[in-house]
Amino acid sequence: MSLLSDLTAALLLGLVCSYIGSLPPAMINMTAAETSIRLGMRPAMRVALGASLVEILQALIAVGFAQFFARQPLLNRVFSIASAVVFGVLCVYYLAVARQSAAAGQRELRQGIGYGMLISALNMLAIPFWMFYGTYLQVQGWLDPGHPSLVAFSIGTGLGTYLLLYTYAYLGQRIVRRSGLVSRLMNRVMALLFGVLLLLQVVQLLRDAA
Repeated sequence: MSLLSDLTAALLLGLVCSYIGSLPPAMINMTAAETSIRLGMRPAMRVALGASLVEILQALIAVGFAQFFARQPLLNRVFSIASAVVFGVLCVYYLAVARQSAAAGQRELRQGIGYGMLISALNMLAIPFWMFYGTYLQVQGWLDPGHPSLVAFSIGTGLGTYLLLYTYAYLGQRIVRRSGLVSRLMNRVMALLFGVLLLLQVVQLLRDAA
């Protein structure tokens, strides 16, 4: 195949893998839906854009340097500690926002792209996920290990993430109309989600330290 065909195939492969792999409800998916319900599609898509940009970088690093990361357990521990701290902060944040009006929440979430980047960066499963699938696809001969194909594949993962988050945001709009009650409820749900993630992260750190 020509180089253009190889790059197109790699991009579509990344898009499909990312969309399907991100279908189960997760932190970033729920964030997109929650933002859409409370504030509308435009802020939700800013969150989706930020998350997609980080996903591209995560996939590129994971697929391109899979062997290096596999030999760096210290990095995993550093990420785990950092994520535990941020999960705790976000849990408190959503509990506080739940007591405020939807208008106040809108002012606080204007930096949607940055927030989406933060949430996506805290996804500790992203790099192992793309390390596994990137290695598998290369072994099967479906993904060229050359740098142009890996870049195209990574861009495809970002597009897949964006489309998936758009789906969640759209469904959030269709299912529930914005209201003060829904805003407070969704903030409490998000606070509970981050609280559970914090608890799981602390348990994992304790197990690793034992």
